[in-house]
Amino acid sequence: MGEIAYPGAAALDLACGFGRNAILMAAYGCDVICADRDFVRLCHLDTTKAALLERAPNDVTPGRITTVCADLTADRWPFKTSSFDAIVIVHFVRLELCPFLIPTLRVGGHLYFETFGGHGQNHLDLPRPGEVKAALGADFDIRHYEEKAASRHHTQAVTVKALARKLR
Repeated sequence: MGEIAYPGAAALDLACGFGRNAILMAAYGCDVICADRDFVRLCHLDTTKAALLERAPNDVTPGRITTVCADLTADRWPFKTSSFDAIVIVHFVRLELCPFLIPTLRVGGHLYFETFGGHGQNHLDLPRPGEVKAALGADFDIRHYEEKAASRHHTQAVTVKALARKLR
């Protein structure tokens, strides 16, 4: 975690849900923006974040967590260029947001991306083979990349785990 989360880093937890990844990053001292369109989940995070951070087994002063209610599928992107040292996207697959997302990450910053598993009909929302790698393009040094067919029946949909560092 130390490579992408360090004291004073500005991080974005995109489609954060209840904020489990944000809590971990804040426990390492990051200031985290939690963005989601679900107002109820964000309110829950706002009311529980202090108690959760108090239990952080860490000698680092916890970072701040700020919630932003935003429809992340809209054409209007709510974040400025070079705003974040780290972006975490777990279980949210919207590759069409890459042209907005990538510029918000600072050069040298890290992107962690993880799709949901290929269960039931959700394979319809998963990327195609090579699609995530292509979306990252030449802007990233890919540190870890794992791509697997969603299932033996749905080989044109893949699950992906990727960690990449922005080069430019």
